[in-house]
Amino acid sequence: MFVSCLMMRRQTGANGAQRIRTYSNVLRENATVVWRRANAMEPGGFSIFARANNFRAFVDSLWYHRVGVMANPNESPISFSIHPDVLLSTLDDATALIDQRGRVRATNPRMEHLMASADTARRIPLVEVDGKWRLGSGGCADDPLRETIIGIEDVIAGARERFEIDLGTDGGLLLAAACSIDARRGTLLRIRLRTAEEQHRARCVEIVEAMQLGLYVYRLEDTHDEGSLRCVYSNSAAEMMTNRPRSQFVGKLLDEISPVPRQKGLLRQYADVVTEKETKEIDYVLTNPSTNEAVHYAIRAFPLSGQCAGSIFEDVTARRSAEDALRREMALLESQSALLELVRQLSTPLLPVADGVLVAPLVGQMDEKRGAQFIESLLSGIQEHAAKTVLIDVTGVPSIDAPVAEQLLRAARAARLLGTRTALVGISPDVARTMVEMGFDATGLEMYADLRAGMRAVEQRGQTNTRKTHGERPKRVTP
Repeated sequence: MFVSCLMMRRQTGANGAQRIRTYSNVLRENATVVWRRANAMEPGGFSIFARANNFRAFVDSLWYHRVGVMANPNESPISFSIHPDVLLSTLDDATALIDQRGRVRATNPRMEHLMASADTARRIPLVEVDGKWRLGSGGCADDPLRETIIGIEDVIAGARERFEIDLGTDGGLLLAAACSIDARRGTLLRIRLRTAEEQHRARCVEIVEAMQLGLYVYRLEDTHDEGSLRCVYSNSAAEMMTNRPRSQFVGKLLDEISPVPRQKGLLRQYADVVTEKETKEIDYVLTNPSTNEAVHYAIRAFPLSGQCAGSIFEDVTARRSAEDALRREMALLESQSALLELVRQLSTPLLPVADGVLVAPLVGQMDEKRGAQFIESLLSGIQEHAAKTVLIDVTGVPSIDAPVAEQLLRAARAARLLGTRTALVGISPDVARTMVEMGFDATGLEMYADLRAGMRAVEQRGQTNTRKTHGERPKRVTP
């Protein structure tokens, strides 16, 4: 059995009467009133001393009404006083009493456990100085608990009656409420640390809110009616990507938000995700009303428990534009490659003029790159047409310098390796003079003044080979 003292300020008006009734109900349910007298600490107030039948319920009820029902932003709430040791021993949360000077005057075992752990001590707004604990300083700008400490200081200073804050995923919930300690203002500090499961859930919520992908969660209230899809959650990225506040989505049916999803078959697909328990990849295109441009969204819809479907989406308009531009560029490159191949073939044509005879007319200036292409085409043509003789016609080449002459010799040597004779035809007087001045070595390379002379030589060679094949002696040609 415990004895408690309840201090009440003078109450006036309807609000005051309601407060008196609330506290009377608390006392009636949880305590037996022993006596009441005027309160010297609260002029105009009075104290009620009561014997608690269920002291834990009594304190919890007083606390609930103290920080909840009894709070009023325009008036100081009703306060109560109780022996610190008795109060702290009944509270399950880590609790401490802090006086007006910021000193920790009393703690319960749970708070002592937090103080003793180096890992959790850094997450509470208390510091140890010369073996004694006190409220940390809020003046340090880089202190992660600065906001918390300043809030508690405001409660002690009378700037507010209560302060509560979420200490983060790894922390918990902190509540500081005004109280009287040694007839001066102080604060009752309560910290409720999250369990491992609660930390995991809080971390998941933190990740979902921080991720750069939009997320909506829809609940199918009637499995036979796709129109019963209602939005029950939206993250920050969805709000930012759609430029519409969550209040326009959360709690509303999809049909209420916009008729477009139904028109584009999105409701049917979401309903299928819920009923069939299968993930769907959806391409969704909208028209921006302000710019009249298409906006592309890539949606991944997946089933959740409770007849729900999650919808992760991202704006892929820029990506699609880049992909389209890349495809156009690749098509252009392919066209250019085909055109270049055509030009190459036209610049180094191979004309089969007789059985086993190819003519390769060259037109324009020759350089190293074109010479390499010519050799490649020449060897491919020799193999394709089973050519025994190749006539390289340089009538259209304005000049032949050392690099060009070297390319022609290389072509002749490469053809000879395939068993093909090579002749150079169409040499102009200027080209002949240049080749002599360069000391051009034409060993193994036949030369003729023009294509007609080259063809005549090929025909004569063919007749000679035919007679040798039939055992005839070649006729002597009279000059």
